[in-house]
Amino acid sequence: MRESHTTVLTPDVNGGLTPAVQIDQRETKTSDGTIETRKSTLLSDGSGRWQLSEVRESTSKQENGQLRNKDELVLRPNANSTLAVVERTVTRQTDAGSGETHNTSETYSTNVPGQAGDDNLELVQRQSTVRRTTATGAQSTSRPVQQTNPGNSSDSLHVTTETIDIVRPGSSGNADQTRTILAPDSDGQLHEVWVDTGKTGNPAAIQVDTRTAAKPK
Repeated sequence: MRESHTTVLTPDVNGGLTPAVQIDQRETKTSDGTIETRKSTLLSDGSGRWQLSEVRESTSKQENGQLRNKDELVLRPNANSTLAVVERTVTRQTDAGSGETHNTSETYSTNVPGQAGDDNLELVQRQSTVRRTTATGAQSTSRPVQQTNPGNSSDSLHVTTETIDIVRPGSSGNADQTRTILAPDSDGQLHEVWVDTGKTGNPAAIQVDTRTAAKPK
């Protein structure tokens, strides 16, 4: 088990530093590769007392050093000052063979766009990542993001953006890298809205940002 305690200090009116945020984290790892984490965030009320702002609890399972699944809960105080689950994210990774892996992350939330909030968790986002490696060393990563329709939350999830990264080994140890971002038109068909090309000196790995991609301007 590993525990950590972090205090964030911010400048006050007297030019000094005052504690503003406290973060307590505990991580427990078992022999079968299961990791349980609890992270509590407390905010100062300005009078020397601490108010619990958020708790994040997660359980993840690793095999051969690779994350296979993760279940994370976000809890915040409700109107009765008791902790309630406001968000849940479930992540699953599988090997499809032949150098291909699939990663799916689903987020459930009580905050559903386009409707009044309640205590029920509903699926609001699904992010899928497919990574392929060919015999020639080329790597490609496709990452579509599906979200609910704010105008009609009863509709099924639809793709709001897709990012495709391709790295091809080149000469002198470098590699050609291309990032393509697609977005749907008024008919729901995906079209290229951004293409970025360049070279990288680390062709052995593609850095994949698992956060939601920003909408292209």
